[in-house]
Amino acid sequence: ASYTKWFYNYPRGFNTNYWRNRYKLSDGSKAGNGDQHISSNPVEMFWRMYEQNQHQYNNKLISSIALTYTPTDFLDITGRIGLDFDMMELESKNNPTSSSGINGGYYSHRMGKQKVQDYQFLATVHKDGLFLQKFNASFALGAESWRRRDYDMWAQNSRKWSNPYIWSFSNYVLEGNNGNMSGLRPGENRYEKQINSIYGNLEMNWDNYIYLQVTGRNDWSSTLPSNKNSYFYPSVNASFVFSKFIHNDWFTFGKVRLAFAKSANDTDPYQLLPTYSSGSFAGNPTHSVKSALPPVNLEPQYVNTFDAGINLKFLDNRIKFDFTYYRTRAYNQIMSAPLPTSSGYESYKFNTGELENKGYEIELDDEIVRSCDFEWNMTLNLDHNQNKLISLDC
Repeated sequence: ASYTKWFYNYPRGFNTNYWRNRYKLSDGSKAGNGDQHISSNPVEMFWRMYEQNQHQYNNKLISSIALTYTPTDFLDITGRIGLDFDMMELESKNNPTSSSGINGGYYSHRMGKQKVQDYQFLATVHKDGLFLQKFNASFALGAESWRRRDYDMWAQNSRKWSNPYIWSFSNYVLEGNNGNMSGLRPGENRYEKQINSIYGNLEMNWDNYIYLQVTGRNDWSSTLPSNKNSYFYPSVNASFVFSKFIHNDWFTFGKVRLAFAKSANDTDPYQLLPTYSSGSFAGNPTHSVKSALPPVNLEPQYVNTFDAGINLKFLDNRIKFDFTYYRTRAYNQIMSAPLPTSSGYESYKFNTGELENKGYEIELDDEIVRSCDFEWNMTLNLDHNQNKLISLDC
C-alpha cells in the first residue's frame, strides 16, 4: 500500500490499467529492465506491489493470577504473577524476475518471541481510628521482580536458486571454488533485562480533611553498573479540605494540595561491556565491535516533579475551578554524542544535561443548564508551559 504514493508522480492521464496488465510477461517474468527507480518506472512499481509479498503473524497471550489472604480485619497479603507472551512470524516472498523462476527472487523468514514476567508481593495494614478515633492510616510494603526475555532468529536467501519458485533456505546454488555462501545471511538477536524492586506506601488522614501520602521505591536494574544499579525515588502528597469549616449554600467544596515526586530510569541492556557481532566475508568468519563505545560509570537518569493546586466547587458542583502549578527538573540524563570514526566507534553514551519544565493549568467547568431531560456543560482550559535547558555538558 505504501507504493501508491508514487502515483502522485504521474500525470492525471496516467493509464493504471494499461501498466497493471503489462508489468509482467506471459511467461511470468518481469517486463523489461528499464529504470529501477520506482518513481520513474511504472513496471517497477506494479512489480513491487503485486510480486513482492510480506506476511506477518502475531500470537499474543496476556494472563495474570492473584491470591489475597486476609488473616485479620486489618491485614491483607497479596501475591500476583503476570505474563505477557508474544510470538511473531514475518515471511517475505519476492517472486523471481526471470522466466526460469531461479533468478531475481528473494526469500526471508523471521521468527521471534517476547516474554515479560512480573512477580509481585504486597502486604497492607490498614486501621481506622488508629490511636485516636479520627486518625486513619494504612501502610503497604511490597516487592516486585520484572523480567523480559526476547529472542529473534532470521535468515534470507537472495542468491540464484536451484529450483524454480521454491521458497526455502536450502534452495540455492553454490558459487565459486570454495562454495561461497555469503548470500545466505542467518542472524540471531537476544534481549534480556531484569529489575528487582521493593517499595512502601504510607497513607494517613485526620477526620477525612487532612491527607498525607508518602511512598518510596528502590530498584535494582541489570542494565547499569553493579555499583550504580541501585536507585531510590520517593514521593510525598499532602492535601487539606478546608471546605469542612465553611458552611453556606453557595460554597460546596474546597481543597489545596501539594505534591513532590522523584522518578528514575535505566537504559537498554548490553551497553556496559564491549560486545561483538559475528558474521562472514568471502567464506571467512568475521567479528566486529559495536558502534557505540561502552560508557564508564553510567548512572540512572532522574526527574523531580513538584506541583501545587487548588480545587473549588460552587452551587452544588455546578461551577468548578481547578488551578495547578507544576515544575519538573530532569537531570543526569542518559544521552549519546558522536565520536570521530578514527576512534573505532561512532558514538558514546554518558550522563549529562539538566532540563526544566514549568507552567500552570487552569480549568473552569460550568453546568449552565441542569434538568431531568437536558444538560448543558461548558469547559474552559488555559495552559502555559515553559521549557528551559539549564545545562548540557559535552
